[in-house]
Amino acid sequence: MEEQAAEERVVKVIRENPKATRKQRDRAARAFELPTDPVVSQQSQHQEPLNCEQTLPSVPDHSPKMPRGLVLLMVAAAAASAQAADSPCYSVMFNARDAVYAKGVPACLPQYTADIAKYNANPNCATFAKSPDMDTCDSIVANFSKCLVKAVNLLKADNTFDDAAFKATTLQNKCSADAKFISVYPTCKNSTMKYLNLIRLINCIHNNLYGYVISRQNMDG
Repeated sequence: MEEQAAEERVVKVIRENPKATRKQRDRAARAFELPTDPVVSQQSQHQEPLNCEQTLPSVPDHSPKMPRGLVLLMVAAAAASAQAADSPCYSVMFNARDAVYAKGVPACLPQYTADIAKYNANPNCATFAKSPDMDTCDSIVANFSKCLVKAVNLLKADNTFDDAAFKATTLQNKCSADAKFISVYPTCKNSTMKYLNLIRLINCIHNNLYGYVISRQNMDG
């Protein structure tokens, strides 16, 4: 409860101060920290690291509180909007993520609550894990991830990810000409699609296009 309250305060600070400086946002973000995805390409020291943070829905406890994953997504989204102007690709990434949660989670969560509970109970998979083991963690929820991809019509007959449909339908071809998207997409896809983790794929792309990656690196700066 304390962590959730801290997250909500960060969201409120960022939303109420869209023109806040990076240092001011850093101070607000120090209430918590996110891990950095270890499966990334080597980048310039002046670039933020790829962050493909997994944000699975919590197993419902029937109380009227917002899942932590959605709160964290709101924090990243609010901070990102304070740093970058809207673009067609930026906007469609939000829509894609919302569509996955709206259509995929209700269809798949009831079937795989045990897997998600196991994922959330693993200290190496927790949202605040110091060294997340994404390969192990993704394998725990592989069936849930596959169900999610199928629910949003991105699973081919051979049980592989429909890359073309994702770009043409989910992203409505609004990112195909975006230089940043073209640059980050292969690495994000390779680091997330072994177990069809669509949520992490979208987060990875979004964070590296426009996202404000909340990590120990930019909190200590």
